[in-house]
Amino acid sequence: MRKFRDTILLTLPLITTIAAPPPALAQQQPSCTGICALQAADQEALLAPFNSLPATAQGRAVLDANLAKQVEIYLNSTQAEKIAAGTVLILPAVPANVLLRAFPGNPAYGYNAQGIPTAPTLPPSILKMEAAIIGSNQIVAMKPYFGTTDVYGNAYGYLPGQTDSYGNPPPYQVSAAILNNPFTPQNSSYLAWQNQQTPGAYKINWVLGDSNVGDFPSAHTMLATSNAVPFAILAPGYYQQFVMAAAQFSYDLNVYAAHYPLDVIGGRVMATYVTANMLAGNPLYASADFNTTLLPSLQTDMQTYLGGGGSSPYAAACANLIACLSGGGIPTATSYQQQAQAYRHFLTYDLPSVGPTDLAPVVPAEAHYLIATRYPYLTTAQLDEILATTELPSGGPLDNGTGWARLNLYAAGGGYGAFRSNVTVTMDASQGGLNAFDVWSNDISGPGGLTLAGTGTLVLAGANTYTGGTRVQSGSTLGLSGSLLGPLWVASGASFVVGRTGTFTGALSNDGTVYNAGMVDGSFSGGGAFTNAGWLGGTGTFGSLDLRGGSIVSPGHSVGTIQVSGNLSVSAGAAYFAQVEGSTADLIQVGGAANLSGGTVIAGLIGHSPILGQTYPILTAAGGITGSFASAVTDDLPFLAASLNTSANAVTLTLTRNAVPFASLATSANQAAVANALDAGPAASGLGLLIATQSTAGAPRAFDALSGEVHASAQSALLDDSLLLREAVLGRMRQSGVTDTVLATGSSVWAQGIGTWGRNGSDGNAAEATSSVAGFVSGVDYRFGSGWQVGLAGGTTSSTVTVRNRASSADIDTAHLAGYASGEAGPWRLRAAAAASFSTLSTSRSVSFPGVTDIAGARYDATTAQAFGEIGYRVPVGQAVAEPFGGLALVHLHRDAFTEGGGITALAGTSRNDDVGFSTLGGRLTTSFTLSPGVVAMPRLAASWQHAFGAAAPIADLAFRSTGEPFAVAGVPLDRDTALVECGFDLQLGPQARAGLSYAAQRGERGRRDRVRGLLSWQF
Repeated sequence: MRKFRDTILLTLPLITTIAAPPPALAQQQPSCTGICALQAADQEALLAPFNSLPATAQGRAVLDANLAKQVEIYLNSTQAEKIAAGTVLILPAVPANVLLRAFPGNPAYGYNAQGIPTAPTLPPSILKMEAAIIGSNQIVAMKPYFGTTDVYGNAYGYLPGQTDSYGNPPPYQVSAAILNNPFTPQNSSYLAWQNQQTPGAYKINWVLGDSNVGDFPSAHTMLATSNAVPFAILAPGYYQQFVMAAAQFSYDLNVYAAHYPLDVIGGRVMATYVTANMLAGNPLYASADFNTTLLPSLQTDMQTYLGGGGSSPYAAACANLIACLSGGGIPTATSYQQQAQAYRHFLTYDLPSVGPTDLAPVVPAEAHYLIATRYPYLTTAQLDEILATTELPSGGPLDNGTGWARLNLYAAGGGYGAFRSNVTVTMDASQGGLNAFDVWSNDISGPGGLTLAGTGTLVLAGANTYTGGTRVQSGSTLGLSGSLLGPLWVASGASFVVGRTGTFTGALSNDGTVYNAGMVDGSFSGGGAFTNAGWLGGTGTFGSLDLRGGSIVSPGHSVGTIQVSGNLSVSAGAAYFAQVEGSTADLIQVGGAANLSGGTVIAGLIGHSPILGQTYPILTAAGGITGSFASAVTDDLPFLAASLNTSANAVTLTLTRNAVPFASLATSANQAAVANALDAGPAASGLGLLIATQSTAGAPRAFDALSGEVHASAQSALLDDSLLLREAVLGRMRQSGVTDTVLATGSSVWAQGIGTWGRNGSDGNAAEATSSVAGFVSGVDYRFGSGWQVGLAGGTTSSTVTVRNRASSADIDTAHLAGYASGEAGPWRLRAAAAASFSTLSTSRSVSFPGVTDIAGARYDATTAQAFGEIGYRVPVGQAVAEPFGGLALVHLHRDAFTEGGGITALAGTSRNDDVGFSTLGGRLTTSFTLSPGVVAMPRLAASWQHAFGAAAPIADLAFRSTGEPFAVAGVPLDRDTALVECGFDLQLGPQARAGLSYAAQRGERGRRDRVRGLLSWQF
């Protein structure tokens, strides 16, 4: 039981500039009687839920998570974390360790030559206070008490050869993952490694044997908390810094593998409980060295030692609140949230709950003493409410129902967590310190509201969502660096300052003074002065309005009016964002005089139907206008010009079409064609006006939507799909097989089923088009002489062409008719055909861009005529036959004129003819073998190169029906060169029947097609 005394004696020579070790802890003896026994029993009851954890499934889950979290922390700790953790077990260095973490970078707190944390010696009164608090924490008696049940040993089991005579062994005695991954000089520091791995040092014994530790609760967490929380009470300006420092120190115990998360939680709860009960005057913890009577002198001593802490750390910088908040002198709501989340993790380690999590808040009667100096302007009931609205949910692993395990002192140091009812705060600046200036950093929610009274300044720095409104009474100043919802009432003699990062949304009634450097958006009333250096939006009335350089004013959320009963002042660099909607516009209506010293009017649009050339009043002043705005520009309206006219009592805005051509924003040839056609039409109405009111990004999208590109790309698809009929007919003529005797003289009927799918990729002008085709071709032919054949074929196909990026499609139904002939001359093979395809196209376009939503469609016919042929030369290759071949096809496409149905975006198209040729060079390989009597299999393979010449990018000649202005757009082009590969097989099923199946792939630079064909023929 003398381990703590021995540890202190070991480390005393290392400490040079901090206080001597806490005497109470150093002098504790194994026996604990009298007041010590009573205190121990009280504290054991406080942490009693620990011994009950193994009795329930939820408790056992907590124990599993406790070890898993400890292993996770240890194995994932960084080298910097290991180095910081290297000195946490040196008891006399705990105060310096806390100060180092609370004030990183402060040269007063550092390390000596041995790497031990150092700090100036604490004042004698503070040393006595520490001794009293630590001496009342009966940690020595509690460890064997909780060790008797050995919760950890039973839950985790000891590693071979490891024991702990006190029970509850430390992590390195139960986890091989930890034991086998010690600190080294390479992954931590020499000092951290030496402290962790020297047998017996600080009673850490990683070698096999008795650790003599007893891990629950953590004495080192108790020591850190017993330093940090009293320090926070005595120097409340640093409240959150100190409680965070204790949490970080305790987390380092996990990094060091000296303690589990539950140990840390228990040590923190215990120390917090004892500290509060001492201040509350609980007879069990009464002390002559730490009580409320001594607090003023202790505060003076501690704040003198620290050189501050009696006021907010932001008070000095925010003496000029406008400059402070405008310059970002208060951290952002996001940064506060991140710190609060980090501390909450230190409190809970995300361990699971063991009971209901939705019980009402429970605040111990003594707990308000922990934050009383933090809020000298609040009542005890209000302090309890802060603790209640910031505490943890119920059901935590060590929650015994009294509320001590639920306290979140970091959150409590940031103000209310919620206004469950209306709250009135009265500050008194004459008392200085936190009475004069304070910052609430929490995100305050709830149905209640806030009334700020007195003469102090309160800054709301969180993302606040409470709905009961805010009242700032005369003499008070409310600052906002976070966000706040209305309503807000600013009384005469009161001030409201919105910082650079502040956002206010809602109704604002101002009879005092408002200064905005952030964003204010709402409705306004009252006769107070409003100075805007940020963004001001909404509607309502101001007493006076001063628009400073860099500020923006935007009346309404659409078109709206701001009224100023007094005077308006506009400084150089200010901006007035005036929106126009139809025949109306934003207006600032001034009852007094308007003094314009420059500034810019930025004209924006709501909708796309302004009246070009109309004069819109945007400022009127009954008391007259002095000066003028410096300029007028448009808000990303590249095709419009804004101009101002200033008279004695009004400023008007006029929008006109400027000289910028629509095509200047086109990014493709098709867009330019559409833009030029639109530019040739009327600019003040119809499509011309809709385009003139587009943004820089919106105009190109509008040109694409209007282009009707699907009509040209459908022509591309018809030309590309002409290959299907060619291959069907040529394939039938090639079907004579490997030998000349496979098909005898006579007549045959045949049919092919066809399915294909593919796409033609964009060329940067036309968008990608995808297509699919399904159908059949059948025919009858007659074979005569020595390998000669003639025939007729016909069929139907249905296809769909989709241009997704133009929200367009075309459904195509086609009937086909062909005549063909083939012949043989020795090894030579000659095949030729002529065909016509008659298509009906049904197109649909969804035209959508800012200001326009329309559907347009048309139905029209097209005819494809083609003549084609090929010549091949057969060469026997063993049991196979090879055939090099060359082919030529001439394709003519005629598309009828059409007129789309639809609205303002509907098009008309003139008839169009396109001619394309295709040459093909390639080779085939065919063989045959008998599967069974009368059944012959004939596998085949072909590869070829196809070259297209002529109009590879079909053109559609179009015009807008609403204006008659013509333009031409190109469809997605055909690939000039493509590779075709086909594989398949035929089965001769007796002397009359034949069946076959094949797959073909076509690949080009931008396009690809995949095709399957099934064949059936019958000879008679």
